[in-house]
Amino acid sequence: MSKYKDISSYRLAIKIRSHKTVLVEGVSDKSIISHFLLSRNYHDNHQSDYFIDDASIVKSDDTLCGMGNKSKALAIISAINNPKLSGVIDREWDNIDLSDLNEEQFIQNISNVYLTKGHSIENYWFDADASVNFLIKAFPTTINQNYLQTISRIFPVILRFAAAYSLTAKDASIITRSSELITHSDISWSNGNFALQESFNTKLDERGVSYNFSADCNNRYLQLTASNQTLLKWVCHGHLGEDAIRSCLAAVALTVGIDHATVIDIERGKKNEKLSHDSEYVCSQDLHCLDPLDKILEWVRVAP
Repeated sequence: MSKYKDISSYRLAIKIRSHKTVLVEGVSDKSIISHFLLSRNYHDNHQSDYFIDDASIVKSDDTLCGMGNKSKALAIISAINNPKLSGVIDREWDNIDLSDLNEEQFIQNISNVYLTKGHSIENYWFDADASVNFLIKAFPTTINQNYLQTISRIFPVILRFAAAYSLTAKDASIITRSSELITHSDISWSNGNFALQESFNTKLDERGVSYNFSADCNNRYLQLTASNQTLLKWVCHGHLGEDAIRSCLAAVALTVGIDHATVIDIERGKKNEKLSHDSEYVCSQDLHCLDPLDKILEWVRVAP
């Protein structure tokens, strides 16, 4: 796909294209949305033509200087203002009251743009089935049924821990410096509950952050018991939530006797395989579980 030097050039491209265009933030978003639309159209035997671009499609424009991918994509869509251009954009925590979660907060609220229901595209696979199925596929010779049944049973607690970890990093404004930091060795699992250990604070300190993160995270974990548990999957940060979930899976694996090499692989390994599996998982779900991906599917199927 050609790149465009500025918004004006891209605006002209959108104008002369005969099909609609979906703009997303990054390369992985483009891969997942492309997979979803192609798979659905094939299985429904529905011919649909469209373009999918990511925010890097515009190489340089003074108005986009210093913007992250989300802000850049929104600015491009707003500036072009063409009904043939829409976007799928990460909601993050926009318009969500984290102290009083309810389903109504997750409605669509930006015209001409489809917000992910949860924080990011990753939240669509923050499910027990997605995790268990990946573990079966990736580690069939080194894990056992008891471990899988345990993960399935305690997954709501894993999500609560991942949400607490995500929101603590958000409140402390250290999301970037927390990336890929947590490991199974920082997590204790006992009596059906998870807790973050002080070893995590030491790691943060090595990244220049002096903060008792573990205490605040564990307090947040307890506070979240009063929240709507079915909505916690949507408020996890996409990347930090993934880190926390995989670290919890690894922590449980260690306690049930899974070998150390597999524990490490569960925690951080097979990233390409997992992304492929998770993308396939999204494609396999009922459309009513994928708001607003179902709506973008309908949108591209209507001729401009």
